[in-house]
Formats: sequence, C-alpha cells, structure tokens
Amino acid sequence: NNVLLLSRTCAVDSIPSLAGTHVVTGDNYNFNTPVADSFIYVSASSITGTGAQTAMPLLGWGEDWKCVTGALPELDFERTAAAVSLTPTSADISQLSSLYSGRTLYQGELHDHADTSVGSDDGTSDGYTEVTTWYSQMPALGLDFAASLDHQQASHIDSANWDKSKLVYGSEASTYVGNVTDNGTNKYHYDMIFRTRAQFETVLNSISKFRYGTYNAYPNWTNSREGRTNSGKAEFAYPSFSRSEFTSLITAVKNAGGFFVLPHLFSTEQNNTDDAANFDFGVDGYGVQVIYAGHSTDNHLYSVWKELLERGARIYACAGTDGHADLENTCLTSIYGASAAAADKGYLVDQLRAGDFAAGSAGIKMSVGSTAMGGACDFTGQRVVVDVEKIHTIANDLSHKYRLDVISEKGVVYSVELTVNNDGSVGSGAEIAFDADNSSIFYRVVVTDCNTRSRIAIGNPIWNNK
Repeated sequence: NNVLLLSRTCAVDSIPSLAGTHVVTGDNYNFNTPVADSFIYVSASSITGTGAQTAMPLLGWGEDWKCVTGALPELDFERTAAAVSLTPTSADISQLSSLYSGRTLYQGELHDHADTSVGSDDGTSDGYTEVTTWYSQMPALGLDFAASLDHQQASHIDSANWDKSKLVYGSEASTYVGNVTDNGTNKYHYDMIFRTRAQFETVLNSISKFRYGTYNAYPNWTNSREGRTNSGKAEFAYPSFSRSEFTSLITAVKNAGGFFVLPHLFSTEQNNTDDAANFDFGVDGYGVQVIYAGHSTDNHLYSVWKELLERGARIYACAGTDGHADLENTCLTSIYGASAAAADKGYLVDQLRAGDFAAGSAGIKMSVGSTAMGGACDFTGQRVVVDVEKIHTIANDLSHKYRLDVISEKGVVYSVELTVNNDGSVGSGAEIAFDADNSSIFYRVVVTDCNTRSRIAIGNPIWNNK
C-alpha cells in the first residue's frame, strides 16, 4: 500500500520504472476518485515528456510530493521498508519525552471575537456572543481554550466575565502597507496575542501612531445588537505603516512577550497578491494563518506558507476561524502547554512564540536532538523523533485512513499510515524516528485525512543551523 503521488506541476526528464503491484499506468486515471490503498505508484506513462505537465489533477493533499530525475531513494517505499527502520529506540523516546515533560495537550481556537462589553464599559467589540456563552459551548466542542481578539481596544481582558483559565487575550487590527510586487499598497489584518494587558500596552505606548488611550474607536458604533461608545479609555487607532515600520511592529510585539500573526491573507477586503514576498517582512518568529474556515479551504494559504519557507523565512503555520458569534472547532490549534496554562491560558503564548505547536486537529510532538518544533539546531549526528498523540473528534472518522508525512525542503521524506482509535488516540504509526540528514534545511510533519484529501494538522518546522 505504498505510493508516489505526482502533481500536475511536475517537470521531469524521466521517471524510473517503479516495480510493484500498486503501479497505475496511463494518462487518464481518475485521481478524483478515492482509492482503497493508502498510496499509489504512478508510472512514467503518466508523464508526457521533458518539461511537460501531467494530465492528472493536482491533489491538495499530495502537493508536498516533488518530482525528481533519476533514482528516488528517499521515496522508494519498497526499499525503505526493507532497509530503514522508523521504529523509535528507547533513547529516541526519552529524547522526546524530556522535552515535553510536564506539558499537557490543549486544543482550541486561536482567532475569534466575543462580546466582552455586556453590562460594562470594558471594551468595544464586534462579536455577537458573550464569553459566558462561549464557556458553556466549549465542552461539547472539545475546546480547551478560545482567543478573544477584539478589535481596536485592550481592556476586554478586564471584563468581569473574563475567565483566564479558558481565554487567550489579544487584538486584531488592520493596516495598509506597501507591497513589493508592483509598488502598490495592500491591506493587512494582523493579530497581536499576549498573556497580559501590560505587555500589549507596552507595544501600544511605544508606537505613537496607535494614539492609544485617546482614540475613540467607535464614536458612532451601531449594529444589530446595540450602540455603544467606550470614551476612548483603552482604544487605539488603525494607522498605516511603511514596510519597515510594520517590521518594527512585529519586532515590538515579540520583544514585549507577544505573538504576531497574519490571518486570512486573501479575504475579500484584503486585496493581496499571491506573491509570498508580500508576507515576508524579513524577521523570524511570526505566524501566517494556513488553516482558515475549515480544513478543506486552506490549500492557497498553505502554498504561500510553503513559498515563504522556500525563501528561507522561519515563519510558523497557524490556524483560526475568525468567528464573531458562537464558537466553532473546525480550525483548531494544538499546543502542549506548561502546567501554568491550566489556570491561565495566557501561558500558551510561550509555546506560540517558540513555534512549538501544530495548526490543526492533531497533537504533534517533534524533536531533532534536544530541539522541539519551531527551533533550530545543527542536524549533524541527530535523530528526528515524531509522535502524533491525539486527533480531535472533529477530524476523527474511523472509516477514514490517515497518513503522517515527514517533509523537508526536498519534499516528502517518509510517509506512514496512522491507525486512529475511537477516542482519537493514535496506535500504529504514531511514533517514528530516523537519522537527520545534515544536508536538509528543515523537517516538518503533516497529518492528512486520505479520504477527504485534507491536511488536518500541520506541524511547524525544526530548522538546520548547520
């Protein structure tokens, strides 16, 4: 049940003949139809010639597979199965366990908007649901946390209804920034996520353009719920920035202890180009939303993030629904948080800042040596260890097949089928380990639902500091 998937963008001189019982020949095989096997070998007859593209439709769930000329040693599953053991040793397990000791898997929503102003003057918000309602919804949705990123103000964390054991704090803003494609201007939304209001105010007070504390964000605010103003006590303006000023803002958020994310890059009002350079601000450690409005709609965002990685950017994959009413659980973030996060979900920001989390519905642990996801180390002599611990109920279907791909800049390095139990725990295939290749730039992992052809979890890379 092993396969090589070739995308329609492959340009090759030749593909070697792949022996085995799972070879599909011909140019007209219908890859839109789910197949029984986990993977399929595609023979050279599916390629029409040098530099040509295949007639096969691009599979969103297979786009990490890359064509190469000549031998395919790292993708030859028959050889790999016989010559390479992916079974972790006790030392491998100890290596991973030591990094995640004392940490608990939390799965929740990292981008939403609530009504945190009911009965008080603690914030202006365009959310339609009170956080107290969110609290009652969270158990049935399997949510351990939710982020209330209310617009243009900082005081919602001081609402009498704020429960720090359930909520992550921050704000979503927008701005106009010059782009690099045609010297025009793009509109960007950006999330600033913090553990405390003091951290946020450090940023707002350090950048005069925000006019924090004097700006009446919604002087004539009306919508279907009610009208309100907030007397300007904890609001800030939405200034425009040059690219260098926007880069300085990202750095200021990081220096204050926060996490910076570019969400929904291609929403209707954000007329951004597809050029990944427009989202590369020359600094590391911020996030780009790659899962938005459900697992099946993230291909475009994922492709931009992959381009950013190919440009050498060290930027993290993120997820979020951007809901303004009842909570949802289709765009989860999975984080192994420290013990302090049980009482204060703001401590999850520590893992966000480190990049040690997965965008999506599976808990992923990964290490290269003593370095976890989001970090960097010298790959020389190191072991790569991966453990997929749990798939959230929203993405778990016992009738589906699941796959774990280990990916480098060269494409898929190893791929194994996962056995998922009714409670979401993962059996066979959950733990793998192998020797790191010091010529690789990074390793990262993706968990895929093979039936829906969607990435249900995207782990962040570990980079090689060779």
